[in-house]
Amino acid sequence: MPALSMPSNIFLNIMPHLHTHTLSDGLTIHIQLKRSAKKNLILRPVSADTVSINIPPFVTQRTFTQWLNDNEAILRRTLNKTPARQTPTDTLPEWIWYQGVQTALSVHAANHIQIRPSEILLPEKETTAQLTHLRRFLHERAREYLLPRLEGHIRTTRLTPSAISLSNAKTFWGVCRHTTGIRLNWRLIGAPEYVADYVCLHELAHLRHPDHSPAVLGSDPLAHAACRPSRTMAEGARQRIVPSRLSLIRQHFSASKHQPKAKNQRPPNKSCSRA
Repeated sequence: MPALSMPSNIFLNIMPHLHTHTLSDGLTIHIQLKRSAKKNLILRPVSADTVSINIPPFVTQRTFTQWLNDNEAILRRTLNKTPARQTPTDTLPEWIWYQGVQTALSVHAANHIQIRPSEILLPEKETTAQLTHLRRFLHERAREYLLPRLEGHIRTTRLTPSAISLSNAKTFWGVCRHTTGIRLNWRLIGAPEYVADYVCLHELAHLRHPDHSPAVLGSDPLAHAACRPSRTMAEGARQRIVPSRLSLIRQHFSASKHQPKAKNQRPPNKSCSRA
């Protein structure tokens, strides 16, 4: 989404949370408006007639209204992307992915979660409590499983982020920012090791290249191997081609880790990852 330019006079009034907007065909849609975005307008579907829009505080009401009028096609596409409602369930799923293995969920009499080969045993309690316990358990395992892997790749590549942590993102496997470092989605606990490695190296590559532009991908073997959208990563995982890409990435790091760093090079200060 393109960045909105800063107007001359700042609109400081607090706008209501819920707005309505009428499209050219007379359809009235609802807008959940937020004013916490730093630079860009962020648009997300909520329901068949509601979208969530987050804009920077400096955007005036007139500018925002004009944007709505000029971008009706974007609003309609966003409404069409409304996720299907999930039917509530009162039963546990039969299985989940755990470190790349389809792992069955079962119940036992103990009060703790136990892992066996291809099976996770949960305490016997209400489903909601079981799911909460399982989520907390998987998050803890993700911290033990993912962060040490990332630390290992940091040592190998000699590319050091400002910090590393886990995230609860719904759309990205990882994110790299100069100020907050690299955050990996805790749900990667379900991925096999080579996919987790791929995401780690992808984010580390963004310390050099804060985008996925064709120019970057074509000029640098590291970026060509590591900076891929998530759909390519998923396809590569299915075809078992990720390990060969990891080898290429490591070879590039090995060949280039002694190259001198350009003088006065400023690190990127933006979100880098779409993994």
